[in-house]
Amino acid sequence: MEKPESEKKSAVSDVGAWAMNVISSVGIIMANKQLMSSSGFGFGFG
Repeated sequence: MEKPESEKKSAVSDVGAWAMNVISSVGIIMANKQLMSSSGFGFGFG
């Protein structure tokens, strides 16, 4: 039994939304690490 077309599109958009969420979160973390490292905050992890 195949899924209806609307469910396939929903699954694709869910995966895309999760991927963008993870990518943007990691980007924000990396930007914060770069900005705060020049202020004397030491990050010894990551």
